[in-house]
Amino acid sequence: MKKAGTLILTPDMAAAAIAGALDGKLCFVSDVPGIWVEENGEKVILAQISDRQISTLMKNEVISGGMIPKVKAAVDSLKQDVSEVVILNGLTPNCLLDYANGANVGTKIFLDEEVTHA
Repeated sequence: MKKAGTLILTPDMAAAAIAGALDGKLCFVSDVPGIWVEENGEKVILAQISDRQISTLMKNEVISGGMIPKVKAAVDSLKQDVSEVVILNGLTPNCLLDYANGANVGTKIFLDEEVTHA
């Protein structure tokens, strides 16, 4: 007889699974406008980032805290054929509506083999 293990399921993981099951896009609504990096002494939001870049930024502790489960769930969902993942700021007026209407908001995450040009 096998003992049941413990399953830890975060809201980010659940959202990724639902998006995959519905063949939908995944939009993580956060309190930050996307993934930040420092360039020339200033913080800037990345318009897009690959899974490999995410891995490097996590190792360098640029991506940390509550952003880690989001980016991990984002990458996992892309590997499960979710067509698009973006992290955006839900506190910005109309940001979600703008995204739904096709505007480039937040940080779009893609798998490295998907070459994306800005």
